[in-house]
Amino acid sequence: MYAYIKEVKTPVFYGSIGILGLYVNADSKGINYELGVISDNNVFRTTIQLAETCSNTRKIIELANLGIPVTSTNAKYIVDYLNDLRYLQRGKLKVSYFLERLGYYENSFVLPNEVIGQDKITFVPNSEGDKQYADGFTNKGSIEDWKENVFNLIKEKPFALTYVLASFASLLVKKLEIDPFIVELSGNTSRGKTICMKIAASVWGNPNKITNSWNTTLVGVERRASMLHNLPLFLDDTKKGKGKEIPSIVYQFTQGAERNRGKLEKGTKKTGTWENIMLSTGEKKITEFSHDAGVAGRVITLTEAPFGDNATELVDSIEMNMSQYFGTAGKSFANWLTQQEIETWKEKYVDLRKQYIKLAENNTVVKRLAKYMSILHVSALMLNECFDAQIQDCMLYDVWGRMLEDNEEVDKPKQAMVYLYEQCLMNKLKFVKSRTSHQLYDTWGDWQYENNADKIIMYPTKVEKLLNDAGYDAKTVISEWKKNEWIITDSKGNKKTQRLLLGGTKKMLVINLPKIIEIV
Repeated sequence: MYAYIKEVKTPVFYGSIGILGLYVNADSKGINYELGVISDNNVFRTTIQLAETCSNTRKIIELANLGIPVTSTNAKYIVDYLNDLRYLQRGKLKVSYFLERLGYYENSFVLPNEVIGQDKITFVPNSEGDKQYADGFTNKGSIEDWKENVFNLIKEKPFALTYVLASFASLLVKKLEIDPFIVELSGNTSRGKTICMKIAASVWGNPNKITNSWNTTLVGVERRASMLHNLPLFLDDTKKGKGKEIPSIVYQFTQGAERNRGKLEKGTKKTGTWENIMLSTGEKKITEFSHDAGVAGRVITLTEAPFGDNATELVDSIEMNMSQYFGTAGKSFANWLTQQEIETWKEKYVDLRKQYIKLAENNTVVKRLAKYMSILHVSALMLNECFDAQIQDCMLYDVWGRMLEDNEEVDKPKQAMVYLYEQCLMNKLKFVKSRTSHQLYDTWGDWQYENNADKIIMYPTKVEKLLNDAGYDAKTVISEWKKNEWIITDSKGNKKTQRLLLGGTKKMLVINLPKIIEIV
């Protein structure tokens, strides 16, 4: 390429560069150029770049990272040339539409190398890291091979089945209008958690390439979830993550959107969003990393060994089979799902949710999980129709029953109340116990424990401090206490006006002792 510099024809680019077509981001509507380049070694290559990059002398220099001879000296001439070329080719360039994420687009479903449906759209990775990850969504063998040699070996194992169903159910989060949530396998080592995750991953691709580690960051999880969009996110072994960051990652994932961090330069970046399920494993439950009841209400925790006891031979067989059969079931399910009338399935989902809520009885936090358990149940019914999976879906009620038994970490309000009651028992001397008591320094409130009182009257600020210092979200758990009638309140708010033993009237937090004795 030549340019006239001071009326002298001067080479400014050793090779040729042109615009082959335009790519429009179907989500952001941003314009990209497909560039064709022949560099000085006479090799032809193509690359898709933002129109902004091709129009900015500082940004176009980044093409040098691809081996294209762009420098700070010739950048201006290349930008001007591409701008003129775009004008001359107006109306003649082929316009294609693409996504930087996977999943649903209008009436189609986008996979890395295929679009299920009629929409003319393609997937273009946002980065080399996204490309490498997306390359793992490949397939080997047939769906019948996968059913016979992988799925059929676990479909009668209730906890393994429930976990694998989450991989399919990720596609239903959008269809049934559910918030993103998490399904985790938790327990001690050598119980098959990682292998079970790989089975779930084999639904969509090569399990060794599309399972990630918890050794990541919030930004890393946000970007990966945004790219997957509707496909499940696999994070293995919470022990490898940073314990202090895990609650933030869990919270942000269940919000379904990136945290708004602002932007220093002019313009705004479209916030990444997702509607899917995270599958996780770890010795320690995710709910143990945080006392936030909100987190507990977004995580289905499976604590039983997924394959039962003495399952070494079974696990070894499955692991060997997975290397030969993967990536076909998810594609088949997505294809089937795009042709379904979803309203019929919504009705089944609503009925199932009512059943699970009824089974949860008075456990308010577990009740919140009913919608998530119901979506897994719906996926089981769908698979029976999609490829005759022959799942005995009644097993899922057994899993739910086990969750109700093992809910101490899930039921944060109950856990917090038990903690507060124990603190009161250990600190009786900090309470005023009668009208003849002396004024106490830093008193916690009134408690006539020597007279078999039916309530503990506490200063709200003291309760909040005790709970917050222990890692609980005081505001959230106190609201749940009111719903459970564990505290006695006025008609409005979470406090009750009380006349104190040493005089005066104040709004206090009043613990309903007979109710608490029932749960301790």
